[in-house]
Amino acid sequence: EIDIDTTSPIINNLNSFWRQSGKYIYFNISITENNFNEVNYNYVDSHGTTREKKLCSTLKNNMCTIKKTFLRGDYDLTINVFDEAGNSVGVPVNFAVN
Repeated sequence: EIDIDTTSPIINNLNSFWRQSGKYIYFNISITENNFNEVNYNYVDSHGTTREKKLCSTLKNNMCTIKKTFLRGDYDLTINVFDEAGNSVGVPVNFAVN
Protein backbone atom coordinates (compact mmCIF):
# COMPACT_ATOMS: atom_id res chain seq x y z
CA GLU A 1 0.00 0.00 0.00
CA ILE A 2 1.32 3.43 -0.99
CA ASP A 3 0.20 6.78 0.37
CA ILE A 4 0.04 9.51 -2.24
CA ASP A 5 -0.02 13.17 -1.24
CA THR A 6 -2.59 14.93 -3.43
CA THR A 7 -3.51 17.80 -1.11
CA SER A 8 -2.06 21.30 -1.20
CA PRO A 9 -0.46 22.88 1.86
CA ILE A 10 -2.72 25.05 3.99
CA ILE A 11 -1.86 28.58 5.13
CA ASN A 12 -3.75 28.86 8.41
CA ASN A 13 -3.47 32.63 8.87
CA LEU A 14 -4.27 33.92 5.36
CA ASN A 15 -5.45 37.32 6.56
CA SER A 16 -2.56 38.03 8.91
CA PHE A 17 0.62 36.25 7.77
CA TRP A 18 2.59 39.41 6.96
CA ARG A 19 3.02 42.97 8.15
CA GLN A 20 5.02 45.94 6.96
CA SER A 21 7.19 48.36 8.91
CA GLY A 22 8.86 50.78 6.51
CA LYS A 23 11.15 48.84 4.19
CA TYR A 24 10.79 45.66 6.25
CA ILE A 25 8.21 42.94 5.65
CA TYR A 26 7.71 40.48 8.48
CA PHE A 27 6.38 37.08 7.41
CA ASN A 28 4.82 34.83 10.08
CA ILE A 29 3.16 32.09 8.05
CA SER A 30 1.34 29.29 9.88
CA ILE A 31 1.36 26.20 7.66
CA THR A 32 -0.29 22.80 7.87
CA GLU A 33 1.59 20.29 5.71
CA ASN A 34 3.06 16.91 6.69
CA ASN A 35 5.44 16.82 3.70
CA PHE A 36 6.59 20.46 3.72
CA ASN A 37 9.26 21.46 1.19
CA GLU A 38 9.61 25.26 1.08
CA VAL A 39 8.05 28.72 1.07
CA ASN A 40 9.14 31.22 -1.56
CA TYR A 41 7.94 34.36 -3.24
CA ASN A 42 8.10 35.50 -6.82
CA TYR A 43 7.51 38.76 -8.64
CA VAL A 44 8.18 40.43 -11.97
CA ASP A 45 10.93 43.06 -11.69
CA SER A 46 11.08 46.39 -13.51
CA HIS A 47 12.79 44.71 -16.48
CA GLY A 48 9.96 42.20 -16.92
CA THR A 49 11.97 39.30 -15.49
CA THR A 50 10.34 36.91 -13.04
CA ARG A 51 12.37 36.71 -9.83
CA GLU A 52 12.05 34.04 -7.17
CA LYS A 53 13.41 34.10 -3.61
CA LYS A 54 13.23 31.46 -0.89
CA LEU A 55 11.70 32.42 2.45
CA CYS A 56 11.84 29.12 4.39
CA SER A 57 13.04 25.59 3.76
CA THR A 58 12.13 24.35 7.24
CA LEU A 59 9.33 25.12 9.66
CA LYS A 60 9.62 25.69 13.39
CA ASN A 61 6.39 24.77 15.19
CA ASN A 62 4.61 24.82 11.79
CA MET A 63 5.70 28.43 11.25
CA CYS A 64 7.76 30.16 8.57
CA THR A 65 9.01 33.30 10.32
CA ILE A 66 11.38 35.70 8.58
CA LYS A 67 12.05 39.42 8.06
CA LYS A 68 12.87 40.67 4.55
CA THR A 69 14.10 44.08 3.40
CA PHE A 70 12.74 45.61 0.19
CA LEU A 71 14.00 48.60 -1.76
CA ARG A 72 11.78 51.58 -2.61
CA GLY A 73 8.99 50.67 -5.02
CA ASP A 74 5.65 48.94 -5.50
CA TYR A 75 5.57 45.17 -5.07
CA ASP A 76 3.14 42.53 -6.29
CA LEU A 77 4.44 39.26 -4.82
CA THR A 78 3.04 35.77 -4.85
CA ILE A 79 3.84 33.75 -1.72
CA ASN A 80 4.08 30.05 -2.61
CA VAL A 81 4.06 27.10 -0.21
CA PHE A 82 5.22 23.76 -1.68
CA ASP A 83 5.17 20.21 -0.38
CA GLU A 84 7.54 17.41 -1.39
CA ALA A 85 4.96 15.96 -3.82
CA GLY A 86 4.85 19.20 -5.81
CA ASN A 87 1.50 20.39 -4.49
CA SER A 88 1.38 24.11 -3.79
CA VAL A 89 -0.72 27.08 -2.80
CA GLY A 90 -0.03 30.67 -3.87
CA VAL A 91 -1.26 33.88 -2.24
CA PRO A 92 -0.83 37.44 -3.55
CA VAL A 93 0.79 40.12 -1.37
CA ASN A 94 0.89 43.77 -2.48
CA PHE A 95 2.67 46.66 -0.79
CA ALA A 96 4.68 49.81 -1.44
CA VAL A 97 7.98 50.90 0.10
CA ASN A 98 8.46 54.69 0.10
